[in-house]
Amino acid sequence: MLISEIRKIPIKVTGLLIICISLNFFLLPHEIASAGVGAVGFLVQVLWGVDLHLTVWIINVSMLILTLFLLGKATFFRILLGSLLFPLFLSILPEMKLLDSYPLSLILGSFCFSFGVYFLIKIDSSNGGLNVPPLFFKKYFNLDESLGMFISNLVILLLNFIVQGLEKAFIASISIVLMSLFMKLLLKLPIHFIK
Repeated sequence: MLISEIRKIPIKVTGLLIICISLNFFLLPHEIASAGVGAVGFLVQVLWGVDLHLTVWIINVSMLILTLFLLGKATFFRILLGSLLFPLFLSILPEMKLLDSYPLSLILGSFCFSFGVYFLIKIDSSNGGLNVPPLFFKKYFNLDESLGMFISNLVILLLNFIVQGLEKAFIASISIVLMSLFMKLLLKLPIHFIK
């Protein structure tokens, strides 16, 4: 099992880097806050001036601690590396507007985010953050994980509306829909990673 987990590390790192690229090069430079804990960090930064990376660290470490106590050691160790590497990569990778085109950045950013998450899903891993609450909902309230993720996305949309207004919340909702569609297409690919 340990050897299998070690062999998954390059895939995990690749997925995490792709997610960070989507955020730092496409979505966040255009103030599109649609994607998980990075979006929450951005919105907290806009609202209260707290550094985005600090918020991501706090959320991810908090979710790790809750996971250890509420979901057990197996789940904790499954998401540990991703939860710690994600905020690290997000802070190391520079934020720059790769494209001036807003619509193209929205589409490419949403695709890249889905592609990165796809890598993590295929090896049963996670980048932590808002991917963790659906696991709590499933265990303690018997809610399907997709419904739990829907609830997390609703929270992000509500925060967008409060912090940035209706237009940005609508754009974030478009991005979330695109991510869902891209993920559905990617999961149909006949590609098998390390188990």
